[in-house]
Amino acid sequence: MATWTEISTLANLTSFQDRVRAAMAKAAIDIVGEVQPVTESTKRQALGLKILQGGYNLLTWSYAVAAQANNTAPNEQAITDAITAIWNDMAGVVTA
Repeated sequence: MATWTEISTLANLTSFQDRVRAAMAKAAIDIVGEVQPVTESTKRQALGLKILQGGYNLLTWSYAVAAQANNTAPNEQAITDAITAIWNDMAGVVTA
């Protein structure tokens, strides 16, 4: 389990941010291509397009991914899983 300091340190590493950016791009491509209907698909796809067009705050995403992964050295799968876990929240999808 990572401490807040470790999460902050990780989120600020350029090498980690590069990995987050790559995983976000992959997720965005997959989600933009989703066939309707998926719960709140429009918001999910809008976020995907925004990411593919570069309209996002990488540091915010890096902190969110680092916190969700809760690991001082997350591998690619942990980063992918973290992005999957927070995507709907970042897109503003509300679930019951």
